[in-house]
Amino acid sequence: MTEAESLSRSSSFVPRSDPLASGSVYLVSTSAETGVLVLTLSAPVTADYVIWCRVKAPDSSADSFYVSVDGGPEDVYDTAEGIWSPAWQWTPVNGRDGGRPLTLNPRLFHLTAGVHQITFRGREADSTLDQILITNDLEFDPRLEDPVQ
Repeated sequence: MTEAESLSRSSSFVPRSDPLASGSVYLVSTSAETGVLVLTLSAPVTADYVIWCRVKAPDSSADSFYVSVDGGPEDVYDTAEGIWSPAWQWTPVNGRDGGRPLTLNPRLFHLTAGVHQITFRGREADSTLDQILITNDLEFDPRLEDPVQ
């Protein structure tokens, strides 16, 4: 599990305090269509992976990022499509694949063993990110592990 505030980031993503966020700190996108967060990871094996994010999305005006891997094509991650809430929640990174929200849910990332970069780019202002979890256990669901949910 990775804390969002530990990622390499541009100035458009700023830390904010919240006692209910992991470590009491999370990141927020301050403007639309700008800024990047970059997570560098080492995949232990070649496999399909799911990326889970702990987010807060009170409504549809602040609930999305663009996500890409290793400089590849971006797709929209709708962080809480249809399940907006002022509370923190885990959602899998999904994608539109050129269509409607949640066309790919979850979005599977085929990673080879070795180092990769996952890039989150700001899409809507005030979108939030607290933690990121990447797993090749496609059955794992962090919502079952998080006592707050």
